[in-house]
Amino acid sequence: MAPHSSNLTSRPLIGMLIALILLLPASLQAADQDILFAATPFTFHTGPDKSSTKAGRLFTAARIKVRERRPGWLRISLNAWHQQGAARVLYALPGKRILVAILKKSQTQHLKTLQQMTDADTDLVWKQVSYEAWIEDGGFAPSREDLWKPAWELFSTRCTVCHQRRIPHHYKVNQWRSYLKIMGPRTGLPKDKQELILTFLQYHASDMTPESASPPQPVPQPREAGR
Repeated sequence: MAPHSSNLTSRPLIGMLIALILLLPASLQAADQDILFAATPFTFHTGPDKSSTKAGRLFTAARIKVRERRPGWLRISLNAWHQQGAARVLYALPGKRILVAILKKSQTQHLKTLQQMTDADTDLVWKQVSYEAWIEDGGFAPSREDLWKPAWELFSTRCTVCHQRRIPHHYKVNQWRSYLKIMGPRTGLPKDKQELILTFLQYHASDMTPESASPPQPVPQPREAGR
């Protein structure tokens, strides 16, 4: 009877081990596939169809998470920050003007507030929010590093025509936005390539660190955002 009892006891443990072996690789693979970075600008839609209402614009290098996949379409979510009273314009970080998205006014009611903070330098209130929308599939990179190589090549070849090449970490995030507003058109590049260069320079600015550039941590129990 003893061997029989031992076998009965071990069966649940074996089952648990098998389940862990099967589930762990799948969960890791899903996590890798579901976090993506926009290689080009995208248009937000309210549904998985071109005839659906346009909801806004996603900017280059924005981090998104895939929630649902349909043929040719992705339902995505993102976390970003907006200044209190200006919910349409979403940034990667509070106080740093790295554009993530611009929403139609009607879409701000769908923002979910995760947290808020007051910038000690400016006393401005910033809110971290989440947002979901549909975008067309294709044109994504698995990491921002995949975007920085072409960005650096463009910056190196097109941003030295009028002056000596500037060093990314010699300027702050918001300074780069002001500089590129003037210098960008002089490159002769299309708008999306200018945005790629700008975002690259901002993420490598003097007031950016690996910690500040990392994706925001999820906050439980979101509530409706105020405008």
